[in-house]
Amino acid sequence: MAALVPPLLASCAPRLSPEEEVRRDFDKRVEAYNAGDLARYNSFLCPSFISAINNSGLNTEPEKNLKDGLAAKGKLVVAGFDQVNISGDTATANVLLEYEKISTDVSYHPVMMTFKRANGTWKQCQI
Repeated sequence: MAALVPPLLASCAPRLSPEEEVRRDFDKRVEAYNAGDLARYNSFLCPSFISAINNSGLNTEPEKNLKDGLAAKGKLVVAGFDQVNISGDTATANVLLEYEKISTDVSYHPVMMTFKRANGTWKQCQI
């Protein structure tokens, strides 16, 4: 009987709305960035988006760039996440990110991000 309790409890957990799933997966991506875990961070990005970043020439040393960014700017903070629109397996959201070490007098601007659902996870595909 005890073996049935965890699955039973899991089935009683409230289901997230699609909008909440997008936010949850985005938060997991931010957590991975803040932990300096490039592989986990990339798992929340579409492969085509990763390729575009790597092919831009701006990110020739992704692991080093992530560590250097954390050291210089600090952790990412999600200051806003709204206007989530979902159409099938595609979503957009207006996202405002800030860095903990960057002065609050810096002007931050929200950006509209696009996400695609793949294998049960919402992945960022473009800005």
